[in-house]
This record gives sequence, structure tokens and C-alpha cells, in this order.
Amino acid sequence: MIRRCLPFLLFASFAIANPVIGTDGIVNVASYQPSGFPNSGIAQGSLFVVFGSGLGPSTLAGLGGFPIPTELAGTSIRVTVNGVTKDALMIYTSAGQVAALLPSSTPTGDGTLTLTYNGSASNPAPIHVVANSFGIFTVNQGGTGPSVTTFPNTNPARAVSLLDSAQPGQIYTLWGTGLGAVSGDESQPSAGGDLKSKLGVKIYVGNQPAVIEYAGRSPGSTGLDQINFTVPANLSGCFVPI
Repeated sequence: MIRRCLPFLLFASFAIANPVIGTDGIVNVASYQPSGFPNSGIAQGSLFVVFGSGLGPSTLAGLGGFPIPTELAGTSIRVTVNGVTKDALMIYTSAGQVAALLPSSTPTGDGTLTLTYNGSASNPAPIHVVANSFGIFTVNQGGTGPSVTTFPNTNPARAVSLLDSAQPGQIYTLWGTGLGAVSGDESQPSAGGDLKSKLGVKIYVGNQPAVIEYAGRSPGSTGLDQINFTVPANLSGCFVPI
């Protein structure tokens, strides 16, 4: 009798296990910068990712469209900073990785993040919310190596690469998240809005300052930032830093 019941008990225990957020498991979705390093905080209005176990369904569930919900496939996230609690907007969810948008109205400072899946809450995990913390998307989708920089006005997007290089004096778009807070309903597509003057955005290409044409939310998206810039003159090389 005991042997017959054991598999059921193990299954029941697994089914009600709470989600677990990994150590240092909350990072910018583009840079993946761990805590303790420069630019590691989660900016107001930015996209972030949570790593752990039991966070969502075994098969990834993605956003179906606007408006962006505060619960997706049973997963929801709440962030509390300085006594104020905000519901994150869910982008995708899976058992080991969840992505969401931190509302721009979230206060800055140190707080906690709690993830709930199918009614079971995770351990409260520390989160450091800042006004600005720009992370650059990279080709390897891991926060290192070549940036995701694209040619303007191409459909589909045409990325700068070793075989299709950028040229001095031309305008390109750098993609990332974390420029800072915006106003309006973030569950709906962004109308855009230039933040370069407000934030004092600067880009250096090969240690030379670039002219910023636009820096702000990418129109039609949410939490996604784009910086349009002109590559400075007299630059060349295969691995020019930006």
C-alpha cells in the first residue's frame, strides 16, 4: 500500500511547490548585468528578466498583443519599493525565465519582487530600482559581444555586421532598454518621444562622441528604447566599441 501511494505523494508535492527566484536572478533584459556592477539596477519603465525555477509553464507563453496584461499564463509579478507596490506588465513566461516591464511609476530605491504562479508565491527577492540604467541588446542575446545596431528604414530590420558594416557619417539605430520613465499607459503601444535633451544621452563610437538624432521609446512598442545616432567621421575597424 505504501509503495502505491508514494508516486502520488511525490507528484502532489511537486505540483504545489512554490516558484523560486534564483540568486541575483533579476536583471536588465538586454545587458544581463548582475548586481554590484555599474549599470546593474532596473530602471523605471524598462524591460527586465527573472531567472529561477517553477516560475511559469513548462512551455514558453508569450505576449499575444496589446494591452499588456499583469498576469500571463498564471504568472504575475509584484514589486514593492518604499511601501509602494506595483504590478509588472508581463511579456513572456516559462518555468525558468520570465520577462516583464517595470512600470515607470515604480519608486526608485531598494525593494522586493515577488512572483506568483498559479496562486503560489515565490520567495521575496531583492530589486534595486533606479531612474536610468540603459542596457544594450547584443547579437548573442546574452549582454556581451557585438551590439544590436541596425540600418535605418529597412524592413525587415537590417543589422550592422562584419559583412554589412556601418559607415562614417551615416545614421544608425542602437537598441536597448532602460533610458527611464515615461508617462501614459504603458500597457498600450508607445507613441515614442525624444528623451535625449531631458536625459543628456550621449554615445561614443570608437571613443568619439556621436551626434544623437533621437533617444527614446521605440514607437509602437513598450519598454523598448532606440537611439538614432550618426557615426563620427574618420572611423574604421571591425570591432569599434560603442
